[in-house]
Amino acid sequence: MKAVGGASVTAYAKAPLAWLAWQDGRPGDVVTVADELAALLATSQGGRYRWLYLFPLLAVRLADGDIGGGAEAARQMLAPSQQALPDELTAALDAACRAWDAGQAERTAEGLRAVLELAHELRYF
Repeated sequence: MKAVGGASVTAYAKAPLAWLAWQDGRPGDVVTVADELAALLATSQGGRYRWLYLFPLLAVRLADGDIGGGAEAARQMLAPSQQALPDELTAALDAACRAWDAGQAERTAEGLRAVLELAHELRYF
């Protein structure tokens, strides 16, 4: 792994806290940790592994009925600066984002639920 700056190292050390908060049923903490990490990574050159906290954030947004927020989390995982995810997961994320862009909220929600299931099967979430 290539060395990254201090902000990225700190972010990656804290990223599992979002997953743990989601596992513990603390959606507010998931959002807090995700917001902190997004701010921290905005000032660094790192940030290739944002999926570490974006999958829990996507799950929380979807559970709260914030389909647009879930689509935004999905879109961030597709950014060219991010680690490439498996093709089938990338395709599912892309399909959900395209559904959101087409104004199809229910189809987006279904797609995001499928993304989370697939991410779980692939051991990303």
